[in-house]
Amino acid sequence: MVTDQTAGAVGLAIPDQRRPNSGHSQDVPVDNAIIGNPRARRRRRRAGGIWRAVSYVGYVLMMLGVVTLLFVVYTLFGTRLVTARAQAELEKAFDTRTALADIQPPEPDYAAMTAAMQAEWDVARADGETGAIARIEIPKIGLDAIVVAGTSRVDLRQGPGAMVDTSLPGTAGNSAISAHRSSYGGEFRRINELEPGDQIIVTTINGVTVYEFRAQEIVQPDTIEVAFQRGANELTLTSCDPVYSAATRIITYADMVSGPFMNAPPPLPQPIEREIDSIIAGGI
Repeated sequence: MVTDQTAGAVGLAIPDQRRPNSGHSQDVPVDNAIIGNPRARRRRRRAGGIWRAVSYVGYVLMMLGVVTLLFVVYTLFGTRLVTARAQAELEKAFDTRTALADIQPPEPDYAAMTAAMQAEWDVARADGETGAIARIEIPKIGLDAIVVAGTSRVDLRQGPGAMVDTSLPGTAGNSAISAHRSSYGGEFRRINELEPGDQIIVTTINGVTVYEFRAQEIVQPDTIEVAFQRGANELTLTSCDPVYSAATRIITYADMVSGPFMNAPPPLPQPIEREIDSIIAGGI
């Protein structure tokens, strides 16, 4: 048997028993403390499991963040395509009806014109769906949109909506119209830029009615009194405030200055009889 001492004495070389590190000239020490200690091995495996769990949670949170971001992008931009498509169809139908209408007779028959607008409303609400009832233009903020009959969440996805139980657009009394500021068409996004004297133009089968901006105020969502009759021929516009929020409502008041109903007596001041949860449905 050859030992280290005898090998050294006769000049023999004994191979190094330590494990070489493949690809490197230096030796890799073996952690005998872990290899020979079952408890240490368990701790090492447990630590590896914890890191795998942390990595999985991080991946899940990252994917949730991506989904949330995509939802926000759709809400702010994708919904506008929905409204744009609906507006194109509504405009075609509205232009066809107004072209056939006998606009502005020599001697206004307010009762007949109101009845005609009511008939338009009934047609627009046929089969539980909404349709075109008017066109609203606000040159100051570059708005030109078709107004639908109603202000439900579904209605306002198509464009501005005329509020139920207020005066029909362009007729005597207080006519209320609601629209979004951020999502879908965002028609009233710049409504806060209006100043006294700015015009709001409403076109119906009865003709063109011009209103002039009077004032604005910020109210709570349940302040439905803004849509009540106040004994004047006027227009009330409602939307969410601030932009990207539904915390409050921005209310715009405008006075009728010309149109088929300019000299018509307004309805007496009165509240809306039915219950309304909010003066604009859906938010933002």
